[in-house]
Amino acid sequence: MDCAHVAGESVIEIGAGTGVVTRLIGAQARHITAIEIDAQLAARLKKERMPNTVVRQGDFLTVSLKEFSNVVVIGNIPYAISTAIVRKLVSERASIKRIVLTLQKEFAQRLYAETGTTQYGALTLYVGCYFDVTKEFVIPARFFTPAPRVSSVVVVLEKKKPSIAVDEQQFFAFINGIFRYRRKCLKNAIAHATQYKPRGIDRKTLMKRPAELSLMNYHQLYSKLKQR
Repeated sequence: MDCAHVAGESVIEIGAGTGVVTRLIGAQARHITAIEIDAQLAARLKKERMPNTVVRQGDFLTVSLKEFSNVVVIGNIPYAISTAIVRKLVSERASIKRIVLTLQKEFAQRLYAETGTTQYGALTLYVGCYFDVTKEFVIPARFFTPAPRVSSVVVVLEKKKPSIAVDEQQFFAFINGIFRYRRKCLKNAIAHATQYKPRGIDRKTLMKRPAELSLMNYHQLYSKLKQR
């Protein structure tokens, strides 16, 4: 877990499981809050009485991060709830310093995708607005028990100052709507997803697909549309 840089840090672990990672980082972190949804696993971890560690049984998605400050969040995230967890972490980023997640490869690619690729989408833009995302390394499926059908990737999300100032809820709702029509040109996507009329937007931009625009491009587009 060298990429997590947990030495002297306050850490939240999502899905502590049997405590393998909890013990690994326990000697370095200042404090660990290990969250485990399975009641039996959580009970076993509590009995260990690991130093500097508080074990909480519950669903991470229901835990408010407002009680924490400047924490490093780590976790091996189930694919089925990866989007929900990542969106929660970004929305509650005020309490977070850094995020280190092990994700299924196909999902992880959506976080660091390049403009114009099939993986690039609304989630890429939302995460990228507030975090620098780095792909650290791939973990082959054979290292997990039971072995999944796909490989996993460890990614680090380092919080940064956003490059744009927006009404977060409205701006990213706009982007989410546009990407529901990612196969259409931008002109048609705007017509289907919003109430805006694309007057004054140059034809070259309107003929692009949603995945061809950067975060700054979307900010400029949204600002122009709101003025019409």
